[in-house]
Amino acid sequence: MKNKILDKITKIDINIFILLLVVILTRTLIYAGYTDYSIFNDTASYMEYDANILKGEIDPFRTPVYPNILNIVEILSKSEITTYMLIIFLQEIVSIISVLVLYNILKKTFVSKISKWMTTLIYACLPAIFT
Repeated sequence: MKNKILDKITKIDINIFILLLVVILTRTLIYAGYTDYSIFNDTASYMEYDANILKGEIDPFRTPVYPNILNIVEILSKSEITTYMLIIFLQEIVSIISVLVLYNILKKTFVSKISKWMTTLIYACLPAIFT
């Protein structure tokens, strides 16, 4: 049993590890250059979302799950800055998962290794994707 788990861990694609390392370092450098963290136009509408999905209430302009996740984070955090930091962290995790999904899709469709890498890096390092 232990050997099977060890085999799976050691078989992790080194390309994915290097790719994630490059993506995280690039994003860290970009975030380090930010001096002003803005709240965007739709932020207030997400934070003030009051429809209750459990009662069948939805807002036709919002996805029903994301605002509820924001509300849970807001309830669990102690301050406004903690809320925003947790939300940013959760969004970053989801974004990195999407990079992994894209890479795995490209791995099955592109023959060229450089095409997979460049396409994934362009997607992962565009500020519009992760900010």
